[in-house]
Amino acid sequence: MTTPKCIGRRCARSRHISSQCDACIKACPMGALQVESGRLSLIEPACTACGACVSVCPMDALELDGVPERLNVMPDGSCQLRCSRAMAGDGQAIGCQHALSEEMLLDALAQGVKRITLVTAGCEGCPNQPNKIPTDASEQRFKAWQATLGLGVTISRRIEVPQDVDGGRRHLLGIVARKAAAPKPLETVEDTTPMDPQAPFHLTKRRRQLITLLRRLLPQAHNQETATKDALSHVLVPRFDEESCTACGLCAAVCPNKALSAKTEGDIFTIVAIEACCTGCGLCTDICTANAVTFDEPQGTEAFLRGRPIVKMTARNKRRRSAWDGITQKDFSRAFFNR
Repeated sequence: MTTPKCIGRRCARSRHISSQCDACIKACPMGALQVESGRLSLIEPACTACGACVSVCPMDALELDGVPERLNVMPDGSCQLRCSRAMAGDGQAIGCQHALSEEMLLDALAQGVKRITLVTAGCEGCPNQPNKIPTDASEQRFKAWQATLGLGVTISRRIEVPQDVDGGRRHLLGIVARKAAAPKPLETVEDTTPMDPQAPFHLTKRRRQLITLLRRLLPQAHNQETATKDALSHVLVPRFDEESCTACGLCAAVCPNKALSAKTEGDIFTIVAIEACCTGCGLCTDICTANAVTFDEPQGTEAFLRGRPIVKMTARNKRRRSAWDGITQKDFSRAFFNR
């Protein structure tokens, strides 16, 4: 069985250690991903290759064989998906419904999907289906997007159980394996993506795809303004407290995607952000010695969708204190310096 591989140069955890990004850890239904000494580790016997971690990674840092990039929508608008535990048959193979990313769902809507059939072996007792994740999670997400965009999609579920599959037994064995096995460093693969050192910012493939799809679909919504606000309500970007900020510029210095820029001209300190490039990794929050950075939805929806910079904070007469003033006063974990 294949297991996830990590492109270490992209992963916020692997590169910066202090990153609060734990999307993949939260998404893993079997708890197979953990952080050991500040780096991602995998309990291989517990991994079921469901693809949930790949679907949520904001940095496009995880890869897993068998996870499709997009859904196959037929000319008549039908789409049939078949999980790895279901009986062999027609339909596009996916490891689990949790492997469906928001971009895949939006892309299916953009392709004109009308009917979606999820073929499973039954989610009750499935190792990939703990109680904390609803069995109809994919249907709920599809329905939320179609309600936002005003599109109609029929979603149905069909159970086809192979005779030799015992989901409850697999779940039990997965728990035993997770308890008994020690986590190992996640296999790291080389990143072959060309990097432009002159580029002022970096937009991940997933975020670019999300924005492209939203720009295509939102104009079709019945109420475009409301639909845009609802669509971006779950996107988190940094917000700055002018009173608390000490104008040290650490937040911009550590941003892995160069989404933030800070400058001082005379007595004016300004922070500008390209919110579309922010992946919510949390580095700016973690490094801020004054606790001046929080996360909220984008302030300018048009600027977000167009990838334009937006002034996040302008402060006058701020004493630009040295970054080391804050670092020496803050209690960082040992892992932060183990880079």
